[in-house]
Amino acid sequence: MSKKSSQVKIGECSIGDVCWIVLKQFSKPLHGEVVQVIEKENAVQVMTNTDGFRTVVCEHCFWEENDAKSFKKNMKK
Repeated sequence: MSKKSSQVKIGECSIGDVCWIVLKQFSKPLHGEVVQVIEKENAVQVMTNTDGFRTVVCEHCFWEENDAKSFKKNMKK
């Protein structure tokens, strides 16, 4: 049985939700709050505690930290 990914879907998120984002520039996923949903771009703007505002496509956003870490690990391959 395969585990369902907790990847963020644009229709399922709203302002105020908290998620994990994966960025190429950082070695670990970042945690932050969704401050804007950009449906046309399939992206969200996230405010992180340490690195400011980041706009990220939903394919790089996750509800669970473990899924974000797995995605980051697979990006390196």
